[in-house]
Amino acid sequence: MSIIGKIQGKINQKINSFVRRTQWFSQEMFGDCEKFWSHKTYNLDLINLGSGAAKYGFDYSGIDLKTANWAMMPQTLVGDKVILENYLSFLKPDKAIVIITICPFSCLDDGKNYLPDKIYTVADMLSIPEFAYERKLKIYDVKLHPLKYFPMMSIFAEIKHLGRRVIKRKVTSESLKNNVNFWIDSWKKQFSIYNLSDEFSLVNKDRFELSVKALDNLIRECLAHSFKPVIILPPVSKYLLECFDKDFQQRFIYDFLQSSNYKDVKFFNYLGDKEFADDCLYRNANFLNAQGAKKFTKRVISDLRQAEIIKQ
Repeated sequence: MSIIGKIQGKINQKINSFVRRTQWFSQEMFGDCEKFWSHKTYNLDLINLGSGAAKYGFDYSGIDLKTANWAMMPQTLVGDKVILENYLSFLKPDKAIVIITICPFSCLDDGKNYLPDKIYTVADMLSIPEFAYERKLKIYDVKLHPLKYFPMMSIFAEIKHLGRRVIKRKVTSESLKNNVNFWIDSWKKQFSIYNLSDEFSLVNKDRFELSVKALDNLIRECLAHSFKPVIILPPVSKYLLECFDKDFQQRFIYDFLQSSNYKDVKFFNYLGDKEFADDCLYRNANFLNAQGAKKFTKRVISDLRQAEIIKQ
């Protein structure tokens, strides 16, 4: 290789290294993948699966157990099973606790076999439903040579992101209230719901059944390896909670769990727990912040000990 070629190669390495630190690479393309790429801890006592609520809800720092937060955002119950299948060798044999984190709309996550492209970098191809070899090659090329794919329009998003890190906006009661509509509108669009009190459409009835099957399969995967599955519903802000009345909780949460293999699993519902009602515990109307995550995780561990799921 010529001197110019070597210089060009080193320059590309430097730029690729920089691109890997961008919001586009670390969040949009490969969000939550890094912890799997570098994971080396064996004999884990407890792990959690899940999506955004789990990602931001669990912080095991200071906990006297070997733990890991394996949540990915976004994530489905099918995706949770893929992650568990690929990393179960890191769990303590026949003893580990697997927290299955659900949210108020988990019953409609529809058990889709399609998973985000980033899953190709953290899971074996044979475990990925509807695996496509061409997609895998493309995603690995993005990971190895991100400069080739970096969208120049993302420069503006990167600048905006850096600005947010410099100027941190304080979360207020007003901002939490305003954020409620964002979540409700997003769920309505995602699941084609007009009112939360409406009966399920035919499509959502199918989604419900597929979600039940996906949860059953995840629970069975845990039990097949003698792990201890636990289902946990994290808290939400009191403003978002107002949208989830008793009828909603019965149809979207309890009917869903009762239709699954729920009888073999402990369920801890923190949705309306007054211990987590304070606004200062939330980053937005739906997710806990760092302070809330530490408080919530400590409570979960305490409840698991009290229920003798974690042995003293």
